[in-house]
Amino acid sequence: MKKTELLSAIRSVMPGIDKSSAIGSDFLLLDENWIRSFKEDISVSFPLETGIRTAVRAEELYKILSKMKDEDLEVILTVDGKLSIHGGKTTIKMNPLQKEQITNSLEKAWAVQTDELEWFYLPKGFAEGLELCISSAGTGPALGVLAGVHFSGTDVISTDNFRVSVYSMDEEVPKNFTIPSKSAENLLKLGANFETISLTKAWIHFSDKVGTIFSARVLSGEYPNKKITGLFDTMKFDMNELPFTFPEGLDAPLERAKILAGAGDTGSWESLTQISLSYSDGFLNVQASKEVGEINDQVEWKAGNIEEGIILKVQPDFFKKVLGITRDFRLSPTKKSILFSTPKFRHIMVATLR
Repeated sequence: MKKTELLSAIRSVMPGIDKSSAIGSDFLLLDENWIRSFKEDISVSFPLETGIRTAVRAEELYKILSKMKDEDLEVILTVDGKLSIHGGKTTIKMNPLQKEQITNSLEKAWAVQTDELEWFYLPKGFAEGLELCISSAGTGPALGVLAGVHFSGTDVISTDNFRVSVYSMDEEVPKNFTIPSKSAENLLKLGANFETISLTKAWIHFSDKVGTIFSARVLSGEYPNKKITGLFDTMKFDMNELPFTFPEGLDAPLERAKILAGAGDTGSWESLTQISLSYSDGFLNVQASKEVGEINDQVEWKAGNIEEGIILKVQPDFFKKVLGITRDFRLSPTKKSILFSTPKFRHIMVATLR
């Protein structure tokens, strides 16, 4: 085996290695025809034939390989189960990791299967839809299939029973599936540029241009996508009326308010909605508070404003994303819900009357 091939394979799966973990996710799997890593609930795989099946610590192996001079390597599994890599006058022997050392991470990592997958080009708009809809997805097992982002045809759908997001991609997914919220967040954090997609009964796989495969388990159960998308009709937003329009210049006030908006526990609606927006006397009030203090910022709002007495509660980071798409919105007839709508993205959030 060539050293450059092995190093390239290890570099490709580095996004799935948790270097901050003394034990846990800092390991490499050599899985016969693959090199794999596993971080939380995301597996990263790269094709490399070794004929060996073992797990070893990642960081130390990579550092030593990087400092070896010889290009030609002999890679074998010794009779006592150690991974032996020999090049020139240097021999590395890495001890195999046991399942007891890394709880259930190793067991999950071995469960990934990436042989003989059927691949499809990733639909245009997939990444943007995932990024916009993840903020409205539920979390926690109590919500069942709602604790994920659902893909159906060209639609990307999410809800936590308080907010609803739907994004329309330019192309359809090969079949419907739901990515768990945590897995979706971790996929976005990787910052990878996915090009193709593959689906099996239990897994969703993505591949980039160099052949690295990113895998996550899908949520089982039937997603109520028709019921959720039907809310846009049943809530009777009047699309013929002129919309309200949020004023410009909200980024800085939102950033200031975010400091006093708490930690943002995704398991609690109240902690997700700690920035309040309201109108009074020609201004939009941006308010937040926690134990250490409170803040009230005002932004001039002389046109397209809502009436006094209506409070909108928002998660600041997601709200800024929405404002980057459109500042126009509509209120439901009951004035208890607000709709942002563009040809590709629709979002409903809760409003309250003071």
